[in-house]
Amino acid sequence: KDASVGAIVLNARDATESIAAREALLRSEALYQSLLEGLTQNVFQKDLEGRFVFVNRRFCETVGHTREELLG
Repeated sequence: KDASVGAIVLNARDATESIAAREALLRSEALYQSLLEGLTQNVFQKDLEGRFVFVNRRFCETVGHTREELLG
């Protein structure tokens, strides 16, 4: 049997724009988190099943539970 290669396909793309978008998203998320953590109001978010998916520091203090105890 002939084991020679008949063709080679190369696929390349510039990921610079994708990387920059990802970094911008991470910065935006970090800013959002820091703003919510600094509020003196209770902030929480639940999913459709009623589970906590986000709680800020103030909410944890108010209800007397850690973030780990509340999430999920």
